[in-house]
Amino acid sequence: MRALIGVIVLLVSVAWVTIVCTSLPALAQARNNLATERMVGDALQSPKPSQVDTAQEGTAGLIVLPKLGYGPEGGATIGIKFTGRNLGDTGLTLDLNTVTAWEGQQSYHFNALHAKFFDGRLIGVLNVNFFSDPTREFFGLGNNNVGPDPLSTHRLQRVGGELTLAWRLFDRLAVAINLGYEDVQVGHGKADTARDLPFTVDIFPDLNGIDGGLTIPLSLSLMFNNRKDMTRPTQGWSVIAEVERVDRALGSDYTYTRLSADASYLWPLLARRQLLALRLDGEHFIGDLDDVPFYNLTYLGGDDTLRGFFIERFLGTSRVLATFEYRLKLLDFQFFNLWEVRIDGVGFVETGRVFIDGDDMDRAFLRGPVKAWQLSYGGGVRMALGQAILTRIDVGFSEEESAPVYLSFNHPF
Repeated sequence: MRALIGVIVLLVSVAWVTIVCTSLPALAQARNNLATERMVGDALQSPKPSQVDTAQEGTAGLIVLPKLGYGPEGGATIGIKFTGRNLGDTGLTLDLNTVTAWEGQQSYHFNALHAKFFDGRLIGVLNVNFFSDPTREFFGLGNNNVGPDPLSTHRLQRVGGELTLAWRLFDRLAVAINLGYEDVQVGHGKADTARDLPFTVDIFPDLNGIDGGLTIPLSLSLMFNNRKDMTRPTQGWSVIAEVERVDRALGSDYTYTRLSADASYLWPLLARRQLLALRLDGEHFIGDLDDVPFYNLTYLGGDDTLRGFFIERFLGTSRVLATFEYRLKLLDFQFFNLWEVRIDGVGFVETGRVFIDGDDMDRAFLRGPVKAWQLSYGGGVRMALGQAILTRIDVGFSEEESAPVYLSFNHPF
């Protein structure tokens, strides 16, 4: 039996590495503006230290995964994924995710979370990240029909970090303040000789943000999470609401306000072996919309929104997204007393669209054709190793794309 389990784990690992080699999803993941808030939401699933039964302590999750591969866009790649949850029962969680490609794509993300300040009332999160892609694709603005071929390509580099302090108002409800820093550079990058794509900086010289710039966002957010498992939640709510302000008075090169909201619920079926998941998500910019850089506009398309379209395929000043997932438990086993391995299957349907202005939104809701709303669907596999890491492999379909593959970590919601 142990040999059989070892073979199963080996096959899953080979499939995981193959996807890394062929699609380089770790380099092409869309930005997640609520990533830190989701980390705080995960921390709310753990009780405060005074509520923990000492006989049940020691549930830390620790794992290191090497990432080696080859992709058609980046060439040879190398990286590492490390996650340590509640290290030594101290409340400290560390996460490191890195990928470097021969053709110049680089992605480095480090997160540190501490959830036991003031008897678990105060949660602190530090995030540092670097991302560089010399072949970033641009499809234009709005809910356009440009795809599947992009209009242009450019080099995009992001360097930033943020500090978040969250206070538990109740065991499952927290309010947080976040101060960030991000310096973005946009340039010519590497020429796409195969498709003869022009550079974005040449054909769209008046595009807002084409010269890059500095943003120092200050945000206030509210998180509620009453789920009980980080890698395989079976029931409950996750709700996030955030107001983010970027202002020249704070040292930024731009001025705007972003409103974000994300709510999801899980319904267990048949003794929790199956469950249904529903997500509603929206973002909206207010203020001078001509002062929002194109690379920070709200988006749809990628590993967590409209799987079935290319990364950040649609850009706008507002968005609406609805996602339905069916999740099924497939396999559970212990791997040599090191980790509890859990493998699940998923099917999903997503619909949504972005908006450029109020008139665009009015036409979409009141007079626009149903076809204007984008639709994607597909399926995937989830593999969780203890409470440390959940690897997510999804294959999506849409009118534009056939079976793009996404590899990422953690559930989309």
